[in-house]
Amino acid sequence: MRFLFLPYVIIFVLWLNYEIKKSHKKTKNRNERFWALEHKANGVRKQDISTLDYINIPMNQLPFQIKDDKQLLEYQETILSLKEEKILNLQDKTNTDLKLLYGVGNLNFLTQCDSNFATLLRTIYLWGNRLAELDYTKEAIALLEYGVTLQTDLKKHYDLLGSLYVKTNQLGKIPPLIEKADKLTSIMKPSIVASLQKLLS
Repeated sequence: MRFLFLPYVIIFVLWLNYEIKKSHKKTKNRNERFWALEHKANGVRKQDISTLDYINIPMNQLPFQIKDDKQLLEYQETILSLKEEKILNLQDKTNTDLKLLYGVGNLNFLTQCDSNFATLLRTIYLWGNRLAELDYTKEAIALLEYGVTLQTDLKKHYDLLGSLYVKTNQLGKIPPLIEKADKLTSIMKPSIVASLQKLLS
């Protein structure tokens, strides 16, 4: 009886070997393309980056006047420390992309700009969340809405803002928020959109 299955076993083994070889070939080709691109990127001269879309934090529009909490003060200090820093949204760019576009000589600077951007987004969420916990709902909403204009892709940021819209009977603001989230290029987009849509159901 077991001999009846032998042809199927042989076919399976042949198919498995074929798939393994195909996978190895794809990986090899992908690696070769990557290193070829890296080699090209490392040869790109330093470009002028003075006209890039640097982010200027609107300090006078943020709720710095609320100072009755240690955590709030910490988040405010972090934002103030970014005031003089260069900030860029480079979330959809790899290091290779940055070198190809702006030259290898700008990579460290641009990486720091991107790190500053990540710090900004994270701090805005934490600051907004703390404001909400302390019942500064209006200020929390305004701060989180600013974060959305920066194209944050933090799901908890959208979840919090959406929940505050529900709390303050501003359901009409959720569909436009979904539209903005739907324009994100982040892998988090489907999860963010689905979570916001649940608030309307």
